[in-house]
Amino acid sequence: MGNSAQKEQLKAIGTRLGEERQKKSISLEEIAAKTYIPQRLLNAIEDGNLDRLPEPVFVQGFIRRYGDALGLDGTVLSKEFTVDLSPLPAAATLISSSPEPPLKPAVQSSMPPKPAPAPMTPLPALKTPEPVMIRDEPKLVVDQPPARLPLIALAGAIGLGVIGILAATLFNRPAERSTPVATSAPVTEPSQAPITPPSPVASTPASPAPAGTVGVKMNVIEDSWVEVVVDGNSVFEGTLPKGTQRTWNGKKQVVVNAGNAGGVALSYNNAPFKPMGTTGEVQSATLPPTP
Repeated sequence: MGNSAQKEQLKAIGTRLGEERQKKSISLEEIAAKTYIPQRLLNAIEDGNLDRLPEPVFVQGFIRRYGDALGLDGTVLSKEFTVDLSPLPAAATLISSSPEPPLKPAVQSSMPPKPAPAPMTPLPALKTPEPVMIRDEPKLVVDQPPARLPLIALAGAIGLGVIGILAATLFNRPAERSTPVATSAPVTEPSQAPITPPSPVASTPASPAPAGTVGVKMNVIEDSWVEVVVDGNSVFEGTLPKGTQRTWNGKKQVVVNAGNAGGVALSYNNAPFKPMGTTGEVQSATLPPTP
């Protein structure tokens, strides 16, 4: 994590903070309780060990809080540790300097041979068969009607004869006696008892955590380094991205340390979510709150 320049900066800042703390006879436990920064992270800052620390943007916040706790100007001191974002412009210049112009001459040099097919223009020859096709079509159309007329007349005569025979047979048939059909009595369906709809069951609200337990829900609004301690045991430490949602349950106590308090919102036992603090601020929350 980080580059050599950041490591040198952190080493110089950590040495200065450690000497100032020893000069004032203040223990790391007191600094940790005052700044809500875990003691192991304070040790990493004084030792200049960047590999044991979270993202550089959170390390800046730790340095500021540590410096303020010693009576120094933490804001000025934290600016001595830079967050390196310089590789991005370098990558942009590499992309913008891509050698595209050589492609255009290659395309232009390949274009001249294409006009060669232009001499192939004897298209008028394709129009010569058109008069032949037009002359053949009238022969087919004129020859068909004479062959179909006798067939149509014969079919019409046969149809009239069949219709006359059917009409004669229908008029000569005796009228059939109509037999009365007994009407059946209407069938009455058995009456059914009205069905009463079931009474609606009242929706029960989400039950809080069982008695004797501590339930903490977390909603990450902005990227933040987070450490969670449940009943005295560290169960999570790392950087959580925006949109992350977590839940922790304990028997006695849940402690949440955040490097970006404005980006972390907590809900204790199904209470409304509340941010831990402001953006960039290092804060610690103990639930349930200590009296």
